Amino acid sequence: MYLQYPQDVLEKLQNEERCILKDVHDFCKEHDINYFAIGGTLIGAVRHRDFIPWDDDVDLGMLREDFDKFVSLFDRFPAGYELCTPDTENRYYSFVPKLAKKGTLFMTDLADRSDVRDMGIFVEIFVFENVSADPKERQKQIRRVINTKILFNAHQVKRPVTFGSKPVIAIKNVVKFLLKGYTHIAGLTQEKLNQRYLDQTVSKEETGYAAYFGDSTTEDFLTKKADLFPLQEVPFGADTIMIPSNYDQLLKQAYGDYMTIPPVEGRWNQAPLKIRFSDQTEVDFR
Repeated sequence: MYLQYPQDVLEKLQNEERCILKDVHDFCKEHDINYFAIGGTLIGAVRHRDFIPWDDDVDLGMLREDFDKFVSLFDRFPAGYELCTPDTENRYYSFVPKLAKKGTLFMTDLADRSDVRDMGIFVEIFVFENVSADPKERQKQIRRVINTKILFNAHQVKRPVTFGSKPVIAIKNVVKFLLKGYTHIAGLTQEKLNQRYLDQTVSKEETGYAAYFGDSTTEDFLTKKADLFPLQEVPFGADTIMIPSNYDQLLKQAYGDYMTIPPVEGRWNQAPLKIRFSDQTEVDFR
């Protein structure tokens, strides 16, 4: 997906996200919680010392122990936010937690199709778990998690979207309909599917390797913990952000030549359907 924003709208959105990021940064420093930029936010921090010019969200990473601490202390976080995860928001549609700003709106297509039409402007937190150093064992784990995510998606997304030729779309839609029916017949509630996901991903065994499973890019962001720490604090616009120690290795592994700005057809952002800012002004892209 890619949305070519009016420049004033994009700048206003990025400024909202800067405020959220600053609150996360200050809170994590105060409570000794490690967080770090990943994905497009990490590229932005390294290549632009700010947002990627067309980016419309913030991607952060935390090790499981840091995320659990963040959750346990969330009642001390600055007011005006909600933490959205499968076990804290009964309509939530993803295994990637979001920290959303109350009173705002950032309605993505997926949120709309899941009947979650009040999600605020957010930053995403990708939770990194201990993973096996053995590629074969890791692949087995990834396949198990993928199956759980397929079932979770079938259960939570009310109106799935399918791409391809008409015959392919028809077949896929039938499969998704059957999977949704299966989750209900089998009693696979959101709570049970979330617990299955946690059982498959959370491990206290220290392997020296970490990756997140909430998104489809698990192998792209597999990392040695030694390449994450010690974290570096670098400029991000007028503020600062934490990034992995060996960010170059992580970005080359995920993106290749990440310093070259891609053409328009190679760009991606969240491309929301509708935004409402803190001042209650709205922009509808539908």
